[in-house]
Formats: sequence, C-alpha cells, structure tokens
Amino acid sequence: GLVSVAIVLSEVPLLIYNDAAFASPFRLGYGEVEHFEHMHTGFFGISAPNLTVLGEIIFGPYRGLLRLAPVLLLVPVAAVACARLAYWRGVALLAIAVGAYYLLMNSGYYYWDGNWSIGPRHVTAMLPFLCLILAPLWQRGGSALRGVYGALLAASIAIELMCAAVQMNAPVETVKDELFDYVFPQFLAGHLTAVAKRMFALHGMASLLPLLALWLGLITLIAFGLWSSRKSEAVKHPR
Repeated sequence: GLVSVAIVLSEVPLLIYNDAAFASPFRLGYGEVEHFEHMHTGFFGISAPNLTVLGEIIFGPYRGLLRLAPVLLLVPVAAVACARLAYWRGVALLAIAVGAYYLLMNSGYYYWDGNWSIGPRHVTAMLPFLCLILAPLWQRGGSALRGVYGALLAASIAIELMCAAVQMNAPVETVKDELFDYVFPQFLAGHLTAVAKRMFALHGMASLLPLLALWLGLITLIAFGLWSSRKSEAVKHPR
C-alpha cells in the first residue's frame, strides 16, 4: 500500500518535467539523443538479443568481460555450488537472473560497445550480483580451488588497477584489443591519468611503484588466506 503510493508519488516530478520539456508526460529525454539515429529503432535502440554480440561482450578482445575480470570464469561453478546450499539457492537464482538480463539486453542494443569505454560498460550493474555468489565458493572449496580462485582474483585486481590508472576510456578509432593495444602499453610507458600522477606524486616508471606495492599487499593477503585454510583443513582432517 504505502510502498505503491510512494512509488507513484516519486514519478510525479518526472512526469511533470517530461510534459514541460517534451510536450508529453510519457516522452523520455533519452529518446531525443542526437547523432544516434538507431536510438529510434526497437526500444531505445534495443532489439532481440544477438548471439554474436553476446560472445563479444563475454569473450571478445574488444569488449570482452572475462579478459578484464578473469575471476568471473568461476561464476558458473559458484552457481552450481550455491544451488546445493539452501541459504544461497535464492541468492544464486537472483544473481544469475540479473546477469542474464543485462547480458541479453546489452547484446540486443545497437550501440552495445558503449563507445569510448574499457569493457562492456552497459553490464556493469550486474557485476556485484555475480561477485556475491563467489563468496561461498571460497569458503567451501578445497585448497586447489582456492588456489585457482586466488590467482584469478589477483589477475583481475591487477588488470582493473591498470585500467583505472591509465584511463577507462579507450579510443574506439584505434583500439581493437583493449588490453594489448591500449591498457598494457599505456601502463608500462607510465602514461597514467592526471589523478593517478597526483596521487603518486612521482613521474615515469617510478609512478608505478605504489600500484606494485598495493598488488604485493593483496597477493600477500590472498596467500595468507590460502595458508590459513590449509592449516584449518589439516586440523580438521589430520592424517
């Protein structure tokens, strides 16, 4: 009751604005974007899912999600593990549903690549849900699985730090492979953002040292977690 009333009332200012700006309360400003004519096809540019585009979003060198966050390779394994746990079953179902929605929607969007971007930015909102179900995989997995998990997580963190330090807007005109054509060369050459340089207060290759120190700290934490889990398993199951 009250929630429904609150939802309706929250939409009133938007309807008033739309009517004043676009002569109709149900006409959205997003549909008035210029120089993107395909926004007027389908539903604001979204049509049926495209499997080829879906493959590019997940695996491709231009916008492939798994290349930027390889830890997400464990999501299917995590989903199966969560399905066996009563407490996590509903959470896993929600996470997979959210992920499927964003991937299918993005694959059907005409401007699916997101223009100047590193990675498929239109699916960013699904990532917290997918990462959530990775938690029980670490908790209940054996030492071998934790080792793979830790390596993929460390690689993902390193790649994301490099992307953020360089800039999250790869020029679409010249970049075909985000990591090897843009992120890695720019990072190794010390071409960081102005914010990153101000944070480090260093120049050239020396400006990479704080990031390297951060990575070493993260790797140490992951290694400590692996060592602690093996120690606890040895106590629970002595030979």
